[in-house]
Amino acid sequence: MRFTRSDRLQRLCLGVSTLVIAGAATAGPPPKHPIYESIAVPEATVNAAPVNGAEPDNEQEWLRQLLVGQATATGRRAAIERKLARVVEAAPDGYRLQIEVDVPIAFPPGVTGSKAAFQKGALAVARLQLIDENGVARASAEATVRWGQVRWTTGGPKWRRPRPYEAALIDAVEAAVNQAVRRLVRTLSSSA
Repeated sequence: MRFTRSDRLQRLCLGVSTLVIAGAATAGPPPKHPIYESIAVPEATVNAAPVNGAEPDNEQEWLRQLLVGQATATGRRAAIERKLARVVEAAPDGYRLQIEVDVPIAFPPGVTGSKAAFQKGALAVARLQLIDENGVARASAEATVRWGQVRWTTGGPKWRRPRPYEAALIDAVEAAVNQAVRRLVRTLSSSA
């Protein structure tokens, strides 16, 4: 039995819509009200993960600081959007959300554009811990973003070119922290 182009397109649309519906059904509803009135989200920690032997040097400290800012801002925004807390503070007082992200900062030569998209393994791993005022961990969550889940090129089919790897790393950190906050809220909502 041969399928025409329109048959393939219909099957593709049906498959995508099924995945969207199944993903929404298994995710569970977000909480209606914030879980906590207030939490602190101090500055995140970004650890440089090695890639194929490329080690970061002092010249890339600016990139690590940029990723720290992105992880911190994403964690604070996601805590409000996902209804983890009504108010997010910078100072660690009471409950606090600690964010730690492992992401490469130094890349070996030639790992850019499409070549980067086909690398194997994790690109960014975000680990979150919700800690109470006594320093006891109440909940934790982890999320991984793989190399192929980030956009490494820009432009159309004829003029495709590598995107700056720094921009791709910012996207990876944002996606990993956002997913980890969503998982943390889901864990806290299901245990409540």
